[in-house]
Amino acid sequence: MAAIGALDVARPRERRLFRQRKGFSDLRDAEILSRYRLDRQSIYRLVDLLRDDLQKPTRRSKSIPVLTQVLVSLRYLAKGDFLSEVADLHGISRFIDIVSKWPGSTHDASAFDSCGLKTFLEEHHQGHLLGDSGYPLKKYLLTPLLRPTTDAELRYNYAQSSGRMVVERAFGVLKSRFRCLHKTGGCLYMRPDKCCQVVAACMRLHNLCVDLQVPLPEEPIEEADDVDHAAQQVQHDRHASAYRQQIIHLFM
Repeated sequence: MAAIGALDVARPRERRLFRQRKGFSDLRDAEILSRYRLDRQSIYRLVDLLRDDLQKPTRRSKSIPVLTQVLVSLRYLAKGDFLSEVADLHGISRFIDIVSKWPGSTHDASAFDSCGLKTFLEEHHQGHLLGDSGYPLKKYLLTPLLRPTTDAELRYNYAQSSGRMVVERAFGVLKSRFRCLHKTGGCLYMRPDKCCQVVAACMRLHNLCVDLQVPLPEEPIEEADDVDHAAQQVQHDRHASAYRQQIIHLFM
């Protein structure tokens, strides 16, 4: 028995067999787009941009390749809980001011009060923002009329709402491409600060897709125009009200 035991201990470990996996270079272009939401060229460009940050020295025999790290991250961002996804349209406007730090219960207007874009617009008077009725009316922030009566006011409200729908649709495109941000993808099982980083990463990747004209074949998720009705009674700027009337006059 002792000899048998000694032979068992000395017996070499059986060789483990692994099934051959399909590498990234073996995937068809359509498969890459479906899995990662970026095309092959865009992913390689992203790898080059992130190489210095992701390629870290390690004492282990092998470190995780940068391409693998990028692919794993893109897969999670795109799939969430790996339910089937809806692709989005290309040609949607880029996100130009990303502030990812507020809890979901924070009203949009409250978050905007601490936004650098607000300070910039107040100081430079360039362009207009379109907000729902939960925002205070400013010369640079145009909101709809709560009770339009004239044809011009109705046309103004329609144009203002149509402009805001571009933004709502952009969020639908973002959540369609990166399902981890949509309710069908469950929720982000991370610390709040990590969740903020995930949201910002998805928006930056969306901008990259727009810049590189990454094609997506289907309609995006439709986002509801969510207005906080409890916050509609906001203090409007008297001068901004007169300014809005000048704009409404253009719709006569």
